[in-house]
Amino acid sequence: MNKATARQPVAGLSAPKGRLPMDPPSAPSSILPSGACDSHLHIFGEAECFPLATNIYERPAEGTLDDWLGRLERQMQVLGLERAVLVGSVAYREDNRLLVEALRRGGGAFRGIALVGPDVSKTELRKLKAEGVCGVRVNMRHPGALDHEGLKRIAPLLGELGLHVQILLDCQDQFDALQDDFRAFGIKVVVDHMASFSPQAPAPYSNGFLRAMEEGWLYVKLSAPYRREDMPYIESQNALMALLSARDDRIVWGTDWPYVIYNGPQPDAGRLVDWVLSVCSERQIQRIFAQTPAELYFSRH
Repeated sequence: MNKATARQPVAGLSAPKGRLPMDPPSAPSSILPSGACDSHLHIFGEAECFPLATNIYERPAEGTLDDWLGRLERQMQVLGLERAVLVGSVAYREDNRLLVEALRRGGGAFRGIALVGPDVSKTELRKLKAEGVCGVRVNMRHPGALDHEGLKRIAPLLGELGLHVQILLDCQDQFDALQDDFRAFGIKVVVDHMASFSPQAPAPYSNGFLRAMEEGWLYVKLSAPYRREDMPYIESQNALMALLSARDDRIVWGTDWPYVIYNGPQPDAGRLVDWVLSVCSERQIQRIFAQTPAELYFSRH
Protein backbone atom coordinates (compact mmCIF):
# COMPACT_ATOMS: atom_id res chain seq x y z
CA MET A 1 0.00 0.00 0.00
CA ASN A 2 1.15 3.55 -0.57
CA LYS A 3 2.10 5.85 2.25
CA ALA A 4 -0.06 8.87 1.38
CA THR A 5 -1.45 10.67 4.41
CA ALA A 6 -4.69 12.54 4.81
CA ARG A 7 -4.70 16.34 4.91
CA GLN A 8 -7.01 18.58 6.88
CA PRO A 9 -8.49 21.82 5.54
CA VAL A 10 -6.62 24.95 6.61
CA ALA A 11 -6.99 28.62 5.86
CA GLY A 12 -5.99 29.99 2.44
CA LEU A 13 -2.27 30.55 1.96
CA SER A 14 -1.43 28.43 5.01
CA ALA A 15 -2.44 25.30 3.11
CA PRO A 16 0.40 23.12 1.77
CA LYS A 17 1.30 23.61 -1.87
CA GLY A 18 0.68 20.81 -4.35
CA ARG A 19 3.20 19.28 -6.73
CA LEU A 20 3.35 19.72 -10.47
CA PRO A 21 2.42 16.52 -12.33
CA MET A 22 4.76 14.56 -14.58
CA ASP A 23 5.01 16.54 -17.80
CA PRO A 24 4.83 14.77 -20.13
CA PRO A 25 3.85 11.31 -18.88
CA SER A 26 4.94 8.03 -20.41
CA ALA A 27 3.17 6.87 -23.54
CA PRO A 28 0.73 3.97 -23.12
CA SER A 29 1.68 0.55 -24.39
CA SER A 30 -1.15 0.60 -26.99
CA ILE A 31 -3.00 3.18 -29.03
CA LEU A 32 -6.34 4.20 -27.53
CA PRO A 33 -9.52 4.19 -29.64
CA SER A 34 -10.74 7.21 -31.54
CA GLY A 35 -12.60 9.62 -29.28
CA ALA A 36 -10.82 8.43 -26.14
CA CYS A 37 -11.66 10.50 -23.08
CA ASP A 38 -10.07 11.24 -19.71
CA SER A 39 -13.24 11.28 -17.63
CA HIS A 40 -11.78 12.70 -14.41
CA LEU A 41 -9.27 15.49 -13.98
CA HIS A 42 -8.99 18.92 -12.36
CA ILE A 43 -7.85 22.28 -13.70
CA PHE A 44 -6.39 25.33 -11.96
CA GLY A 45 -5.46 28.92 -12.67
CA GLU A 46 -3.93 32.10 -11.34
CA ALA A 47 -5.27 33.21 -7.96
CA GLU A 48 -5.51 36.82 -9.19
CA CYS A 49 -8.29 35.83 -11.58
CA PHE A 50 -9.66 32.75 -9.84
CA PRO A 51 -9.45 33.21 -6.06
CA LEU A 52 -9.02 30.17 -3.86
CA ALA A 53 -11.56 29.34 -1.21
CA THR A 54 -10.72 30.35 2.34
CA ASN A 55 -10.68 26.85 3.83
CA ILE A 56 -8.87 24.36 1.58
CA TYR A 57 -6.80 21.18 1.77
CA GLU A 58 -4.05 22.19 -0.61
CA ARG A 59 -2.98 25.14 -2.76
CA PRO A 60 -2.54 24.25 -6.43
CA ALA A 61 0.97 24.14 -7.84
CA GLU A 62 2.00 27.27 -9.71
CA GLY A 63 0.63 28.20 -13.09
CA THR A 64 -1.94 30.27 -14.94
CA LEU A 65 -4.97 28.70 -16.56
CA ASP A 66 -3.06 28.82 -19.86
CA ASP A 67 -0.16 26.97 -18.20
CA TRP A 68 -2.46 24.27 -16.90
CA LEU A 69 -4.28 23.89 -20.20
CA GLY A 70 -0.89 23.56 -21.94
CA ARG A 71 0.14 20.79 -19.55
CA LEU A 72 -3.18 19.06 -20.13
CA GLU A 73 -2.84 19.36 -23.91
CA ARG A 74 0.63 17.77 -23.81
CA GLN A 75 -0.64 14.92 -21.67
CA MET A 76 -3.63 14.28 -23.91
CA GLN A 77 -1.38 14.17 -26.98
CA VAL A 78 0.98 11.65 -25.40
CA LEU A 79 -1.86 9.44 -24.17
CA GLY A 80 -3.85 9.67 -27.39
CA LEU A 81 -6.88 11.36 -25.82
CA GLU A 82 -9.32 13.58 -27.71
CA ARG A 83 -11.73 14.54 -24.92
CA ALA A 84 -11.67 15.31 -21.21
CA VAL A 85 -14.06 15.85 -18.30
CA LEU A 86 -13.01 18.67 -15.96
CA VAL A 87 -14.18 18.21 -12.38
CA GLY A 88 -14.54 21.26 -10.18
CA SER A 89 -11.95 21.41 -7.40
CA VAL A 90 -12.63 21.84 -3.69
CA ALA A 91 -9.93 24.53 -3.84
CA TYR A 92 -12.62 26.79 -5.34
CA ARG A 93 -15.65 25.32 -3.56
CA GLU A 94 -18.85 26.39 -5.36
CA ASP A 95 -17.16 29.10 -7.45
CA ASN A 96 -17.34 27.63 -10.97
CA ARG A 97 -15.85 30.58 -12.88
CA LEU A 98 -12.56 28.80 -13.54
CA LEU A 99 -14.34 25.64 -14.67
CA VAL A 100 -16.56 27.60 -17.05
CA GLU A 101 -13.61 29.51 -18.53
CA ALA A 102 -11.69 26.28 -19.11
CA LEU A 103 -14.72 24.73 -20.80
CA ARG A 104 -15.01 27.75 -23.08
CA ARG A 105 -11.39 27.35 -24.13
CA GLY A 106 -11.79 23.63 -24.82
CA GLY A 107 -13.26 24.00 -28.29
CA GLY A 108 -15.94 21.39 -27.59
CA ALA A 109 -13.47 18.77 -26.35
CA PHE A 110 -14.26 19.32 -22.66
CA ARG A 111 -17.25 18.71 -20.43
CA GLY A 112 -17.57 19.77 -16.80
CA ILE A 113 -18.70 18.53 -13.42
CA ALA A 114 -19.55 21.49 -11.20
CA LEU A 115 -19.58 22.00 -7.45
CA VAL A 116 -22.77 23.64 -6.21
CA GLY A 117 -24.58 24.27 -2.94
CA PRO A 118 -27.99 22.98 -1.82
CA ASP A 119 -29.66 26.28 -2.71
CA VAL A 120 -28.48 26.37 -6.32
CA SER A 121 -31.24 27.60 -8.59
CA LYS A 122 -32.63 26.05 -11.73
CA THR A 123 -31.46 29.14 -13.61
CA GLU A 124 -27.87 28.69 -12.44
CA LEU A 125 -27.88 24.98 -13.28
CA ARG A 126 -29.28 25.78 -16.72
CA LYS A 127 -26.49 28.32 -17.30
CA LEU A 128 -23.85 25.80 -16.24
CA LYS A 129 -25.31 23.20 -18.58
CA ALA A 130 -25.19 25.67 -21.46
CA GLU A 131 -21.44 26.06 -20.81
CA GLY A 132 -20.82 22.32 -21.02
CA VAL A 133 -21.50 21.13 -17.48
CA CYS A 134 -23.26 17.77 -17.45
CA GLY A 135 -23.32 16.94 -13.73
CA VAL A 136 -22.60 18.06 -10.18
CA ARG A 137 -20.33 16.44 -7.64
CA VAL A 138 -20.93 15.47 -4.03
CA ASN A 139 -17.79 14.70 -2.03
CA MET A 140 -18.56 12.55 0.98
CA ARG A 141 -14.90 12.14 1.91
CA HIS A 142 -13.84 15.81 1.84
CA PRO A 143 -17.19 17.43 2.74
CA GLY A 144 -18.22 20.60 0.96
CA ALA A 145 -21.38 22.68 0.68
CA LEU A 146 -23.44 19.90 -0.89
CA ASP A 147 -24.04 16.87 1.30
CA HIS A 148 -26.47 13.99 0.88
CA GLU A 149 -29.44 15.95 2.24
CA GLY A 150 -28.63 18.82 -0.09
CA LEU A 151 -28.41 16.40 -2.99
CA LYS A 152 -31.87 15.05 -2.17
CA ARG A 153 -33.13 18.62 -2.38
CA ILE A 154 -31.71 19.38 -5.84
CA ALA A 155 -32.05 15.91 -7.41
CA PRO A 156 -35.40 16.80 -9.05
CA LEU A 157 -33.76 19.82 -10.70
CA LEU A 158 -30.90 17.67 -11.97
CA GLY A 159 -33.35 15.20 -13.44
CA GLU A 160 -35.42 17.92 -15.09
CA LEU A 161 -32.33 19.40 -16.75
CA GLY A 162 -30.78 16.09 -17.79
CA LEU A 163 -27.83 16.41 -15.41
CA HIS A 164 -26.32 13.60 -13.35
CA VAL A 165 -24.64 13.42 -9.98
CA GLN A 166 -21.06 12.31 -9.40
CA ILE A 167 -20.24 11.11 -5.89
CA LEU A 168 -17.03 10.36 -4.04
CA LEU A 169 -17.86 7.85 -1.31
CA ASP A 170 -16.71 4.67 0.37
CA CYS A 171 -18.52 1.68 -1.10
CA GLN A 172 -18.03 -0.43 2.04
CA ASP A 173 -19.35 2.10 4.54
CA GLN A 174 -21.69 4.38 2.61
CA PHE A 175 -23.16 3.04 -0.63
CA ASP A 176 -25.40 0.27 0.68
CA ALA A 177 -26.92 2.59 3.29
CA LEU A 178 -27.73 5.23 0.67
CA GLN A 179 -28.53 3.19 -2.42
CA ASP A 180 -32.30 3.36 -2.00
CA ASP A 181 -32.09 7.15 -2.03
CA PHE A 182 -29.80 7.09 -5.06
CA ARG A 183 -32.18 4.79 -6.91
CA ALA A 184 -35.14 7.01 -6.05
CA PHE A 185 -33.47 10.08 -7.56
CA GLY A 186 -34.25 8.75 -11.04
CA ILE A 187 -30.99 10.16 -12.42
CA LYS A 188 -27.65 8.72 -13.39
CA VAL A 189 -25.22 8.33 -10.49
CA VAL A 190 -21.48 8.22 -11.22
CA VAL A 191 -19.19 7.05 -8.43
CA ASP A 192 -15.59 8.13 -8.87
CA HIS A 193 -12.28 6.68 -7.69
CA MET A 194 -13.64 3.12 -8.02
CA ALA A 195 -15.91 3.81 -5.03
CA SER A 196 -12.86 3.82 -2.73
CA PHE A 197 -12.96 0.06 -2.42
CA SER A 198 -10.86 -1.55 0.31
CA PRO A 199 -8.24 -4.09 -0.79
CA GLN A 200 -8.62 -5.72 2.64
CA ALA A 201 -12.35 -6.40 2.26
CA PRO A 202 -13.55 -9.96 1.45
CA ALA A 203 -14.89 -8.63 -1.87
CA PRO A 204 -14.22 -5.20 -3.42
CA TYR A 205 -17.92 -4.47 -3.95
CA SER A 206 -21.16 -5.55 -2.32
CA ASN A 207 -23.86 -7.38 -4.22
CA GLY A 208 -26.00 -4.26 -3.94
CA PHE A 209 -23.35 -2.12 -5.63
CA LEU A 210 -22.94 -4.53 -8.53
CA ARG A 211 -26.70 -4.95 -8.84
CA ALA A 212 -27.09 -1.16 -9.18
CA MET A 213 -24.64 -1.27 -12.08
CA GLU A 214 -26.64 -4.08 -13.68
CA GLU A 215 -29.80 -1.97 -13.32
CA GLY A 216 -28.11 0.68 -15.44
CA TRP A 217 -28.30 3.84 -13.30
CA LEU A 218 -24.93 3.46 -11.57
CA TYR A 219 -21.63 4.22 -13.33
CA VAL A 220 -18.10 3.83 -11.94
CA LYS A 221 -14.97 5.81 -12.75
CA LEU A 222 -11.69 3.91 -12.99
CA SER A 223 -9.73 6.72 -11.40
CA ALA A 224 -7.05 7.08 -8.73
CA PRO A 225 -5.92 3.49 -8.11
CA TYR A 226 -2.73 5.09 -6.80
CA ARG A 227 -4.72 6.34 -3.79
CA ARG A 228 -5.47 2.74 -2.81
CA GLU A 229 -2.16 0.99 -3.53
CA ASP A 230 1.20 1.25 -5.26
CA MET A 231 1.88 0.01 -8.78
CA PRO A 232 1.22 -2.40 -10.42
CA TYR A 233 -2.26 -1.91 -8.92
CA ILE A 234 -3.02 -5.59 -8.49
CA GLU A 235 -5.95 -5.13 -6.10
CA SER A 236 -7.38 -2.42 -8.35
CA GLN A 237 -7.21 -4.83 -11.28
CA ASN A 238 -9.18 -7.36 -9.23
CA ALA A 239 -11.75 -4.67 -8.47
CA LEU A 240 -11.93 -3.77 -12.16
CA MET A 241 -12.62 -7.38 -13.05
CA ALA A 242 -15.53 -7.41 -10.59
CA LEU A 243 -16.94 -4.28 -12.22
CA LEU A 244 -16.53 -5.74 -15.70
CA SER A 245 -18.44 -8.83 -14.64
CA ALA A 246 -21.39 -6.64 -13.62
CA ARG A 247 -21.68 -4.35 -16.64
CA ASP A 248 -18.82 -3.17 -18.82
CA ASP A 249 -20.85 -0.36 -20.41
CA ARG A 250 -21.21 1.44 -17.09
CA ILE A 251 -17.49 2.11 -16.60
CA VAL A 252 -15.36 5.09 -17.63
CA TRP A 253 -11.68 5.85 -17.06
CA GLY A 254 -9.89 8.92 -15.72
CA THR A 255 -6.44 9.95 -14.57
CA ASP A 256 -7.40 12.13 -11.57
CA TRP A 257 -4.68 14.48 -12.93
CA PRO A 258 -2.88 16.44 -11.50
CA TYR A 259 -3.15 14.19 -8.43
CA VAL A 260 -4.03 16.76 -5.79
CA ILE A 261 -4.25 16.27 -2.02
CA TYR A 262 -1.83 13.36 -2.35
CA ASN A 263 1.79 12.98 -1.26
CA GLY A 264 2.64 9.43 -2.33
CA PRO A 265 4.72 8.31 -5.34
CA GLN A 266 4.17 10.55 -8.37
CA PRO A 267 1.62 8.87 -10.70
CA ASP A 268 2.43 8.35 -14.38
CA ALA A 269 -0.67 8.74 -16.57
CA GLY A 270 0.71 6.32 -19.16
CA ARG A 271 0.80 3.60 -16.55
CA LEU A 272 -2.72 4.55 -15.42
CA VAL A 273 -3.82 3.69 -18.95
CA ASP A 274 -1.83 0.48 -19.07
CA TRP A 275 -3.30 -1.07 -15.92
CA VAL A 276 -6.73 -0.93 -17.59
CA LEU A 277 -5.45 -2.16 -20.95
CA SER A 278 -3.84 -5.17 -19.26
CA VAL A 279 -7.22 -6.42 -18.03
CA CYS A 280 -9.74 -5.43 -20.71
CA SER A 281 -10.68 -6.90 -24.06
CA GLU A 282 -10.64 -4.75 -27.20
CA ARG A 283 -14.40 -4.31 -27.00
CA GLN A 284 -14.20 -3.28 -23.34
CA ILE A 285 -11.41 -0.79 -24.08
CA GLN A 286 -13.60 0.80 -26.76
CA ARG A 287 -16.48 1.09 -24.31
CA ILE A 288 -14.52 2.35 -21.30
CA PHE A 289 -12.33 4.92 -23.06
CA ALA A 290 -14.65 6.14 -25.84
CA GLN A 291 -18.19 4.83 -26.19
CA THR A 292 -19.53 5.19 -22.64
CA PRO A 293 -17.90 8.62 -22.03
CA ALA A 294 -19.41 9.84 -25.31
CA GLU A 295 -22.86 8.72 -24.20
CA LEU A 296 -22.55 9.93 -20.60
CA TYR A 297 -20.87 13.30 -21.14
CA PHE A 298 -21.16 14.44 -24.76
CA SER A 299 -24.48 13.22 -26.16
CA ARG A 300 -26.69 15.87 -24.49
CA HIS A 301 -24.71 18.94 -25.54
